[in-house]
Amino acid sequence: MDPRNFLNEVRIFQFEALSFSEHTNNIDGVEKILYGTEFYNTKVSYLTSSGQTINMSEKYSDLILRGGGTSKVSPYHLASRIKQEVGPFLSHNSISGRVSGFEGLYNFYNIGATSSQEPMGAIKNGLQYAKDGKGASETTKAKFLIPWNTKERAITGGAIFIGDSYINQGQDTVYLQKFDVTGESLFWHQYMTNVLAPYSESKSIYTGYKNSNLLDIPMNFIIPIYNNMPDIPTQSPSIEPSNFTDDNKKVYCMATNVNIRTGPRDFL
Repeated sequence: MDPRNFLNEVRIFQFEALSFSEHTNNIDGVEKILYGTEFYNTKVSYLTSSGQTINMSEKYSDLILRGGGTSKVSPYHLASRIKQEVGPFLSHNSISGRVSGFEGLYNFYNIGATSSQEPMGAIKNGLQYAKDGKGASETTKAKFLIPWNTKERAITGGAIFIGDSYINQGQDTVYLQKFDVTGESLFWHQYMTNVLAPYSESKSIYTGYKNSNLLDIPMNFIIPIYNNMPDIPTQSPSIEPSNFTDDNKKVYCMATNVNIRTGPRDFL
C-alpha cells in the first residue's frame, strides 16, 4: 500500500484521476489500450437470449468512448478495466452470451462476480447481476441499464455503476478502488480482491497514453499521504514462485507479532 513504491513513469498511473475528460479521451487512445486483444479495431456482435446474432456497425472502442461520456468515467480506465477483468478474448464466459441459464447476458467489468465454490460460480454471480441486479430495486436497475442484454448496455451500464459507486464516492483512482482509505466508512468498499490489480492496470493505462502520444498532456494524479509513514518506503515482498509449496500451505508475513491459525475453525 505504500504509494512511494510506485512513483515512477509507469506505475504512477494507478493514481490517475478517473473522471471523463474531453481534452484527453479519444477513440485512438481507447484503441491503443485495446491493442493486443480481440477487442482491438473490432466491430461489435452479440447474441440475444434466443441465440440470434446481432452485428453492429460500431467497434468496441466506439461503445467504450460513448459509455465513458455517459457515465463521466474515463474511457481509458474503462478499456483498461475490461482488459483486466475479461480480456484479451471475446470468448470469455462473462461476455460470451453463451453461459447456460444466462444466455444473452454480458458483464464486461465482472460487477457482482463474487467468489463461489460452485463451478464457474463467480462468472454466474456476475451474470446474475447482469440479469436482475441481484434483487436491486427497479430504480437502481433503470439507473444501471439492467438487464445487460446487449453489449452496449453492459459497457455503459457497468460504467455508470463504476462512476456512481466508486469514482463519484471519492475513490477516483484505481489505487483507491482497491484500498478504500477515503470517506467515513474505511476499508470495506473495494472494487476488486486482487491486490495487484492497481499495479497491473497502471501499465495498461500508461501504454495507452504512450502509444497515443498523450504523455505530455496535463494529467491529474491523486497520491495519498498517510499519517506516521516510515521515513523509508515499505518495500513490496520479493517472493519467488519456487518458494511456494504445492499445497499452498507456506505463509509469508511482513509484519511482526501476528498470530496465524494452523487450520480452519469457527469464529468466537
